[in-house]
Amino acid sequence: MRFFYSIAIALYLQAIKLAALRSEKAKKWLSGRIDSKSQRKSWRDANSGKLLIVHAASLGEFEQGRGLIEAWKKTHPNWKIVVSFFSPSGYEKATDLSGADFKTYLPIDKKRDMESFLFDLKPDLFVFIRYEFWFNLMNALSHNDIPYAFVSAHFRPSLWLFKPYATWAKKHLLRAKAILVQDESSLETVQKNGFSNAFLVGDGRIDRVAHLALDENPLPWVNAFKGNRLLFVAGSPWAEDEDRMMGLIDLFPDICFIFAPHDVSEVNVQRLYSRFTSGRVHLYSRDGIETFRSNILILDTIGTLSRIYAYADFAFVGGGYGDGVHSILEPAAFGCPLFFGPKHQAFPEASILMDRGAAFEINKKQELEIKMSELISSPEMRKHCKLQCKAFIESNKGASAKMVAHLAQLV
Repeated sequence: MRFFYSIAIALYLQAIKLAALRSEKAKKWLSGRIDSKSQRKSWRDANSGKLLIVHAASLGEFEQGRGLIEAWKKTHPNWKIVVSFFSPSGYEKATDLSGADFKTYLPIDKKRDMESFLFDLKPDLFVFIRYEFWFNLMNALSHNDIPYAFVSAHFRPSLWLFKPYATWAKKHLLRAKAILVQDESSLETVQKNGFSNAFLVGDGRIDRVAHLALDENPLPWVNAFKGNRLLFVAGSPWAEDEDRMMGLIDLFPDICFIFAPHDVSEVNVQRLYSRFTSGRVHLYSRDGIETFRSNILILDTIGTLSRIYAYADFAFVGGGYGDGVHSILEPAAFGCPLFFGPKHQAFPEASILMDRGAAFEINKKQELEIKMSELISSPEMRKHCKLQCKAFIESNKGASAKMVAHLAQLV
C-alpha cells in the first residue's frame, strides 16, 4: 500500500507542476516550498530550545488552531512554535500568527522530503489541526520518536479511513499519542473502530470566535452604512451561493446587504459587481464611505468579515454548494440567524444549530426567500436564533485549555 501511496504523491506533484504553467496558485505552491527549506533551517539555527509544530492545511484550519497556539504559549513560554501550511492561501493570509514564532510550508509527502523537514526543525511535538493525513510524515515522526497528535478532529462513520482496504493508513493514526475530537459522535466512531487514543475535548475554533465576539473593535463605516436598516451579510460566497441570494434584493428593498466574496481577485469582484443593477452597488476599496448610500456593498478586501458579523441581522455563509460550507461559528458567536447550503456534514455545529432552530439549510432560492420573510416579520424569531447561537458558543468554550492539558502530558 505504501508503494501505491508513493506513486499517488509523485503523480500529484507532477500535476501541480503542470498546473503551475497556468495557475498562479500552483506556482506559489511550488516556489513557496523551494524558498521555505533554507528559511526554516536558518530560523531553527537561530532559535534553539523546545519546539512545537502546528500543521494547518489552510487558513480555516489555522483559525481552528489559534486558541491552542495562544494557550500553549501562555503555559509554555519558553517553547518556540512553528505553523506549517499545505496551501498558499493559508500561508499568505496568516499574517497574525497568534503567538507562533515562524511559519513555513509543509513539503510534499515524500519520505526523503519529510525526513529533511524534521531534521531541519527538530520538533519535540507535532500537532495536526483537524485532519490531514500525510503518511510518510507520520512514519518519519514515529521513526524519530517525535510524538504527534490530532486536535479538533471530526470523524464520520463513512470516512474512507475505516474501510477494510485502509488498514495500512489506519495504523498511522493508531500510533498517534492522542486524537482530540470535537464531538461525541466522532469519539464514538473512532472507538468503534478500535482507537483507544481518542479523547473528547471540543472545537478550538469556539474559543477563538467567543474571544472575537467580546473584542471591542468597532467598524464605524459598517454602522454608518447600515443605519436603521436590517443588515444581511453574505460571508465568503461563491457563484452558486449568490444564485440563491440575488432575489432577496428586490424582495426586501428596505434591508441592506454586504457581500464579502471568498475570492477577492479583480476578476471575481467584477463578475459579482456585474450581477447587480448599475448604481445600486458600491465597492469598499473604490468608493469612499461617505458615498455608501445604496443598499449593496461589496467588501473586496480581506480581514474584516469576522468583525462585520457583529452588525449583521442575518448571515449566509458560502461554500455549501461546493467543497463544503465555510465557518459558521463566527456569525454564530454574534447571534446571527444562519443560512448555508447542503454540504455541511464536516461541521457538526451546523446540524446542532439547525436542530435548535437557529440555522437553516437552503437548497432552493425560494426556501431562503420564505425564511427571510418569516425572520424579518418576527423579531421574536430573530431573538430565538440569537439566544440559541450564543448559548451554543457559551456551552462549548474551553477546548483549547483541554487540548493543552492533554498535549502537555506527551512531552
